[in-house]
Amino acid sequence: GSAVDIWHMVADKIGFSTRVIPIATPNDAVREAAAGEIDVAVSCLNMTPQRLEQVAFTAPYTEDGLALLTARKEHSFLDIFSNLVNNRIIREMTVMLFLTALIGTFLLWILSRRFDHKDIVGRNSLHTFFKGWMMLVIGSGIYKMGTAPPSMSVVAVSNFVRTVLMAIFVGTTTTLVMKTEQISISNQEVLRTALRDGIGVDGGTISQTWLELQADGLLPIDEQLRLIQPLKGDQQMINALESGKLGSIMADSSRIAYLHSLMPKGNNYEQSKENFNVTPQGFILGSRLDADTAKKIDVAIAALRFDGMIEEVLA
Repeated sequence: GSAVDIWHMVADKIGFSTRVIPIATPNDAVREAAAGEIDVAVSCLNMTPQRLEQVAFTAPYTEDGLALLTARKEHSFLDIFSNLVNNRIIREMTVMLFLTALIGTFLLWILSRRFDHKDIVGRNSLHTFFKGWMMLVIGSGIYKMGTAPPSMSVVAVSNFVRTVLMAIFVGTTTTLVMKTEQISISNQEVLRTALRDGIGVDGGTISQTWLELQADGLLPIDEQLRLIQPLKGDQQMINALESGKLGSIMADSSRIAYLHSLMPKGNNYEQSKENFNVTPQGFILGSRLDADTAKKIDVAIAALRFDGMIEEVLA
């Protein structure tokens, strides 16, 4: 993945050739690096206190958190309507739309000495004014509200403002309807709810370690063993979620995004909850690697980050 691509960039920069040895899990990589069996462990390796007690890391090349991938939740109309009503931008755009239309109608009323078009004139002056205001609000038939240049100018400006406000209104509405709710899985109630449906976790990674540690205060051991399923490989994680055997899968945010992209029916799933406590990620240095080489690797990583080349790979 991207970590391997970044390592090749680092190796090229310092003029090193490398021989790649596959290792089953990140935790296995920690053990082999601590034993001096490898020089550098390359993966999306989180710098945790437990790992730093055993091995040394390079300078971090990125940061990442944990996330859950779950089946997309269908929101009811009442949920969507409530989100719209409670959104500040929607409320402000609605008020500004009505208010600017009211100001425009008042100016046209003065300039045109009341409206005289048959499609606007109502039973009385108030009714006529109200019809003119509604026409400016919805932008329908506004050419009937005045033919003199001053009146036409007011109509044009009012319609332009209405168009801008409606564009903001529609864009915000679309964002609210399509938005995935992001809730931190560090919240115990959120995590407890997710655990009840079963969570597949990237086995042998910090995801499994973190999840089991958090679950200790929420569930008995026997329930943890049943509800937390360590999985291996992309396809096993995807199959567990698509089959409905588990309610969600957990991994680093970047890995969850990658797994999501591999799913044939990805639109049916969403990254629903995220751990906002991000952790630095770097490569693990083998215990026998000399200090001079370790420094060269750190300098290369810093240079690549400074030049924006690592961001291009991660994008």
